[in-house]
Amino acid sequence: MLYKYFIIILASIQAAAGIAELTAPSLLYGLWRKWVSSRFFFIHGLLLIAAGFPLTIYKGEFSGILFFIGLIIVLTGPFVLLYPEKIKKSFYEAEAEIEKKYLIRFIYIDSVLRLGFALILFLSYYRTFYISI
Repeated sequence: MLYKYFIIILASIQAAAGIAELTAPSLLYGLWRKWVSSRFFFIHGLLLIAAGFPLTIYKGEFSGILFFIGLIIVLTGPFVLLYPEKIKKSFYEAEAEIEKKYLIRFIYIDSVLRLGFALILFLSYYRTFYISI
């Protein structure tokens, strides 16, 4: 029963983040820049593991797709946890080499991916907990 709340909360967070990125990409890019440069960025790896693991054991509608997405998220977490400085370096190198308009396009791509993930989560929530009852 806790999965019901986890799925809807994660879907809501991803949808809000996706909408925010679509409406204010420059602002969100600045927030990402601050977060990546923070000394607490390694915590992002823990958050990825904590958010992705429940998706790998979820049994409901679209569980195959959510397992795959969760697996990617979980496997990304240790890399961020162990190598935050490499990610910071890559982020700054990309920022130096890529024009700002292209960086904003990356934010748009990220927002579309987040909204797609949120849609899958919302559909899974609805079809698992309301249609099957």
